[in-house]
Amino acid sequence: VTDLLRQALDLEKGADRFYEALLPFFDGSPAQSIIEMLSKAEEAHGRAVYAALRDASDEPLADFDTLYAELPGELLEDGRGYTEALRRAEAMIRRHGETVLLELALELEYRSYDLYRQLAHDAESAEHREVFLDLAAQEKRHVQSVFRAFGKLGGNYP
Repeated sequence: VTDLLRQALDLEKGADRFYEALLPFFDGSPAQSIIEMLSKAEEAHGRAVYAALRDASDEPLADFDTLYAELPGELLEDGRGYTEALRRAEAMIRRHGETVLLELALELEYRSYDLYRQLAHDAESAEHREVFLDLAAQEKRHVQSVFRAFGKLGGNYP
């Protein structure tokens, strides 16, 4: 289970990097606060996964900040590579505007929700199941937040 938790931690880092990189596209936008919240939430999810990893590990771990900083974060929670996803998102934003990024965020958050539900289903311990179910519930709330962001854009949505 520790390998699974390490992978989940790295996926959170990838999503965190993705949202951070896209924040400049939302500067001054009504949806800026949602993207900022999603970026901060990915690190918070990373901390929850780290706590489960620390509890499950037979070996001592570096502190969260050190371990998180060392992670490459090259994959997003939906399985796409960070570089590919960022390049695609930037191109789509240039062509179609910021609402496209909200669509991408919606897709990423929904897939994250699905991933954590599956990890909860496969968890070997009740404690890890609860961690993954909590993360799934948080991802579900993020999906709802992205839907609210669409509403904030009002007439700007095609």
